[in-house]
Amino acid sequence: MKVSFFKYLFIFSVIGFITYACVKKTTYPTTPEIEYADFIPFVGDSADLKINFTDGDGDIGVSGNDSTRNLWYTYYYLDTITLQYRAYTIYDPVTGNDDT
Repeated sequence: MKVSFFKYLFIFSVIGFITYACVKKTTYPTTPEIEYADFIPFVGDSADLKINFTDGDGDIGVSGNDSTRNLWYTYYYLDTITLQYRAYTIYDPVTGNDDT
């Protein structure tokens, strides 16, 4: 029983690896493409702006040889106790501040 299980596991693994190796990876142009997706207003002064972007070389927000980050974004999560969206922050031990 064990031998046949491992035999089938091996066969399916080989088939999976071959299938994965044959899939052509998508390449994107190096020029960033930003596309408006949606704008959802909420009650009060809040809204969601949704955009789609692709960048082939992954340097969106960086100009020339500059390595400084100039594209800022903040992740928000829904606090299930208060049912409010809160910014996800990470404590930075170097500066002693929360970084979003």
